[in-house]
Parts: sequence; C-alpha cells; structure tokens
Amino acid sequence: MASFVGLSASQSQFLYRFSLPISSPAFISSSVHLKKQAPVRRLLVLPIKCSSSGPSQDTESEAETTSVPSSSSFSSSLASSNSTYNWRAGIGAVGIIETAYLTYLKLSGSDAFCPLGGGSCGDVLNSDYAFVFGVPLPLLGLIAYGFVTTLSLQLSAKNLPFGINETTGRLLLLGSSTSMATASAYFLYILSTKFAGTSCSYCLASALLSFSLFFISLKDVGLQEVQKVVGLQVCIASLVFATLSTSYSKLPSAPSSQANIDLPYFTTEITKESSPFALSLARHLHSIGAKMYGAFWCSHCLEQKEMFGREAAKLLDYIECFPDGYKTGTKMIKACADANLEGFPTWVINGQVLSGEMELEKLAEISKDGKSVSLGHVGFDLYNKCRKHKESDLLHKLDIFKIQGKDKRGHKILRITGKSFPARFLSVDVLKEYLDEYIFPRLSKKPFSVLYMHTGVQRTDNFPGISALRSIYDAIPVTVKDNLQSVYFLHPGLQSRLFLATFGRLFFGDGLYGKLRYLSRVDYLWEHVRRNEIEVPDFVYDHDEDLEYRPMMMEYGLDSDDPHPRVYAAPAVAVDSPSASIYSMRCIS
Repeated sequence: MASFVGLSASQSQFLYRFSLPISSPAFISSSVHLKKQAPVRRLLVLPIKCSSSGPSQDTESEAETTSVPSSSSFSSSLASSNSTYNWRAGIGAVGIIETAYLTYLKLSGSDAFCPLGGGSCGDVLNSDYAFVFGVPLPLLGLIAYGFVTTLSLQLSAKNLPFGINETTGRLLLLGSSTSMATASAYFLYILSTKFAGTSCSYCLASALLSFSLFFISLKDVGLQEVQKVVGLQVCIASLVFATLSTSYSKLPSAPSSQANIDLPYFTTEITKESSPFALSLARHLHSIGAKMYGAFWCSHCLEQKEMFGREAAKLLDYIECFPDGYKTGTKMIKACADANLEGFPTWVINGQVLSGEMELEKLAEISKDGKSVSLGHVGFDLYNKCRKHKESDLLHKLDIFKIQGKDKRGHKILRITGKSFPARFLSVDVLKEYLDEYIFPRLSKKPFSVLYMHTGVQRTDNFPGISALRSIYDAIPVTVKDNLQSVYFLHPGLQSRLFLATFGRLFFGDGLYGKLRYLSRVDYLWEHVRRNEIEVPDFVYDHDEDLEYRPMMMEYGLDSDDPHPRVYAAPAVAVDSPSASIYSMRCIS
C-alpha cells in the first residue's frame, strides 16, 4: 500500500542524508503533520522490507569464499617468483665459475683446457677479440654474472639494498640480462665470421647462460611491463653493440672466405750440421718413442729442426700433419687430430705434451725420465752441471738483478729488469741458487727496497709462471722478507695489476702486496728514488715517451702488458690477402 508523507524541506534533506536502520519489517503508512508556516511536500513512499540477517550473512560468506582463492593465488605467485630468482642465481653461479676460470687463465698466461674441438678454442680465447678496450673479456663476464647472482639472491630473500623495491630489482635484472644477451649475440657473430670452422665450447656455454637469463627475466617481468620498457631495452642493446664495435673497429679484419688459399706441399732443406750432442739426443728421443708434430709451412717447426741439424733431424720421429698440402677445407691427418694438438710444433715425450719450440737442453732434461742417458761422451750428470753453469753465467751477463743506489729513505735498492729475464731458457733451480749465492746475502742485514721495471715484458718470453714465482718467493730467507720495505713497480700493465690484486694476495700474502707502489711513469719514480744513483735503460725512457700519445690509457694502467700481441703464423699467401687466424694454421713460437 502506498501512502503520502508530508515533509518539510529541511526534513527531506535530513532523510536523504541519513538512513536509519529498521530492525523489524514494517510499513510506513502514517502522515506527518507539519506546522502550517512551513511549506509541505508530498512524496510517494513504497513499502520497504528491511532484514538485518539475510543479505549481510550472504555477503560475508561470499567475501570469505573469494578471499580464500585470492590468498592462495598470492602464495602461488610468491613461490613462483622465488623459484625464478633461484633459477637465475643458479645460472649466474655457473657463469661465475666459468668466467673466473677463464679470468685466471688470462691473467696468469695459462692455456685453457678445451673439452671439445681440441686446442681450437685457444685461438679464440687468445685472440684480440678476447679484450674490450684492453680489459679481459672474461673479467667483464665475471662482473656481470656476479651482479645477476647477487641481485637474484637478494630478491629471493626480500632484502634489497639502497631501498629499491622488487619491481625495480626485476627491471635491473632485465636490463643486465639484455646487455649480456646482446654481447653474446655479437660474439657468436664474430665466432662464425672471423673464426670460421673454429670451435669454442666456452663461448657457446656462456652464450647459452646469457640467453637463458634473458628469457627467464622476460617471463618474470611479464609482457605488459616489457612493452613499457622496450625502448630502454633497445637503448641498452644499442649501447652494448656500439661499445663492442668501437673496441674492435681497429683490429685487422680476417677474410670471410679463404678460397684463395691453395698451398702445395713443399720441403725445406736444413743446412746446419748436427753436433754430437744433437745426434745423441735425436737417437735417444727415437729410442723412447718421442714424436714431433708439425706442418710444412710452419717456420717454427723449421727452426726446431735447425736446432738439431741436418743429420739429427732425419733421426727424429717427425709427423707431418698436412702431407698433401693445405687448401680450404683441408683437415689434419688422423694421427695429428687424435693427438689434440694446440699448435705447431708439438712434442709428445713420455706422455707429456709440449707446445712450441724447445731448446735441446730442455728436451734432454724432460726425456731422461730419471735415467742416466749417454749424450755422446758426456753423461747427464756432467751435462746438468754444465747447463747450470751456463745459465748462471747468462744471469750475470744480462745484469737482471743488480743492487744499485738508494731510495730517499736511505734503503738499498735491488733493481730487477723484467724484459731481460730469460724465462724460456732458465730453470727455477738455477735462479734460486743464483739468488742464494749472489743476492740474498747482501740484503739480509739492512732494510732494502726493490725496483722492478716491467717495461717491455712479454708473457711468452719473460714470465716464468705462477708456480715458479711462488717457489722462488717461498725460498727467500725470512730475514730478507722482513727487511723488504717497498716494491716500486714501474710501468705496470692492466693484466699485471689485476693479477696482483687477485691471485697475488693469495700466492704472496697481503704483506708483500701492501708494499707495492705502482709507478706509471719514470718521473714518478724520482719521488721515491734518488735520481742520480739508479741506472734506467734507454728502452724504459722510450716507452715513457710512447705513453705521451695515450696519457688516459696510461694513467689507468690500460697499456698492454705485451707490447707485441700474440700473432700466429700462417701459410704464405698473396701480399694483398690478409692471413686468417684458424686452428689448422696456427704455429706456436
């Protein structure tokens, strides 16, 4: 039943603004009489039924029902995010292991173990493309994988630094993985064009890890969020591409096609006459089954034969890996392929693989295997004494270690000329004996400093190896170590800085590392050393002048440790046709 209710203006506003709850069902059917002075409005009021229990209970139960799946969905999303972060952290950890191993090899000058493709991966890892503006590429990869792994673990633990939120952390992972994937794509292009036919398992593994991180980050962020930042991703990829292209723009380009290489087999006559020692050594190597692998076009193989001489070279078990000549697509014979050669020449003696030219004395020492072998009229015992005397005389003549002058604190200075150190011809035992006899006794009583001139040092000729350095350092008497005050390191390269900052502390301890003083120019040396008391070779001053043309690189230690980059010899081709750096054409010096 409808009825009319008379309301004044103020009352109608009050009823409109406030609705009073009614606890029981009722029909509004009475008239409200107002004062005559106030105007009266008539409204049609319909019967309204109010219930305090029914609808509210339905609403609450519906809310409870919907809240359960919402909570379940949140927990599932959280678990999925943590799983994604853990996956990225695991992949990043694998990348850290790989790049840390390659960084160690790069800084220590060691050769990589190539599980697939024999020694061909060494051609890539030792090429100019293994550096970006002088910085070893594995070191950059180590930093990138370390960043991704650390951030992923922090996201998983909900413990982000610098007050950044989870969304920002995800976008940072996306940006870093985008840069890594772009770099990997660029290097895969370089591998397929500049190193055609070369296998690099480490390169492929790193690319797989980078792309995996990139696609996981895309899935984690989601398509809608990726569309919002696609412009930023394009900018990151373009920046990485431009940086790498600029770094490699000045490198000599290798030909994309080697169809013009057709080198027929030829022989080269050995003119030197063999000595009795060379003949005896050649017979001994033949008797124990030692083999020498080489290529007819390899100049270092020819030099190795010249060391033996004409008669002795004929007695060697020499295996020619390209007996039918070399042309595009030619493979080594099976005996060479099975030996997993890293280059030419390669010796295999008593199961030990030796790459590069070897001095006859070194071959004799390696091949004796603890036995007394007759080398002409001289036994090995007498031969070793002669060899040690010869090496000791060499150290005297080269004047590598010289106590000369004082620093500005009045301490004696031991000057070491790194470029003169004959690492390829000098044994560690002889060096220890020389230092014990001629150097250490003069340094055991008073404090002293060391001036090490790293100028012109080449890894292949002047670096004795990490184990040799550690052995020499351990052999230094305690009194000498205690008296050492400072080590002035003149003209350090980037690789030597990184090596000493990482592995140097591990091998030599913080005590020695804390005494290092890097000097990038000769002028800085005179701030610590008395100028007129130290003899500095001319080539050190010449190197200083060369650095004037690249002061920025010099100040940050970006000048290369090796002024003559490693170049692998190749068959002679036309003058206007650059040679390619490929595995089957590598020749080790």
